[in-house]
Amino acid sequence: MSPNPSYFNPASAQSETIHADLCVYSGVSGGVIAAIEAARRGLSVVLLEPSLHLGGMTAAGLGFTDIGNKAAIGGRAREFYRRLGRHYGENETWTFEPHAAEKTYEEWLAETPVRLFRRQFVESVTKENGALTALKTVSGLIVKARMFIDASYEGDLMACAGSASGPDAFQKMGR
Repeated sequence: MSPNPSYFNPASAQSETIHADLCVYSGVSGGVIAAIEAARRGLSVVLLEPSLHLGGMTAAGLGFTDIGNKAAIGGRAREFYRRLGRHYGENETWTFEPHAAEKTYEEWLAETPVRLFRRQFVESVTKENGALTALKTVSGLIVKARMFIDASYEGDLMACAGSASGPDAFQKMGR
């Protein structure tokens, strides 16, 4: 048995340093959408995904959208369901196969200048005056950015940066 869990499969060693306006950590639905939106607003964006796949739970089996009022869903979320609908020859769809969701994210992201790096696990961070300024991945890739978004379900980047979470966070924020 391998000493590492099967999901831990970092990319080959890299020695590249990338500068960007925004670094999004994790290509789950929210991460992909954040990267796309930031790129549309003219920011240079790097998207780091620990796995080989985009879309998180949406592209891993959660293919039935629980909606009450479709009119309440707009913005990039609505655009996603419309793009996904094209896969099935429909105007939009709310029930879909995981591979169709991932394909939709892949194609949508390919329309942007977002730089996507897969199999990238955060190893360490650099902070200046308490602000995150860079991260280094297990493979050696370094991303220096003005802003970071931790879109991971587990808060991996925040944990590495020493950000507070849970009940202690309120005490650290003075509440």
